[in-house]
Amino acid sequence: FNTPQMMEGTNQFFCSHCKSHVNAIKDERLVRLPAKYMVIHLVRTKFNMKTFQTRKDQSNVAFPLASLDMSRFVKKRSRTVTDSMMFDLVSVVAHSGRGLTEGHFTCYAYDPHKHFWVHYNDRAASATDAESVGRAQAYLLVYERRSVAAHPIARQHSVTGILEE
Repeated sequence: FNTPQMMEGTNQFFCSHCKSHVNAIKDERLVRLPAKYMVIHLVRTKFNMKTFQTRKDQSNVAFPLASLDMSRFVKKRSRTVTDSMMFDLVSVVAHSGRGLTEGHFTCYAYDPHKHFWVHYNDRAASATDAESVGRAQAYLLVYERRSVAAHPIARQHSVTGILEE
């Protein structure tokens, strides 16, 4: 996603206007961003073509806690000067466990009034730090669009060594 792809050779684009196959550049970008919240679903499965089995992907995934700049993923002509392209993480749904048929889901949510992260695990809720959020086996990431007039949310921007700025 977001990397221009050359369509040439046996993968040429069929132009309905010319009625022939032509070389082209395929560039997939978003037309617009969500007005308030953006949910990113991380596909955490791997399929083995030899055994036809699916297993959970245990890889660490780096994601920013604040200041996710989506401008490079949106078509330039669809942007307006008043649009903010910045998003801040407000929640993470995580899965612990080694398999697809076992494990447990928990949630991390940022409290903007008290300026800290909360870990929700069934009936228990406890304050946690940004490093714990970054180490979670993230399944869903919920980002909130930053208002153009707003300042960045006061929180640690990333976890050193785990998350990217």
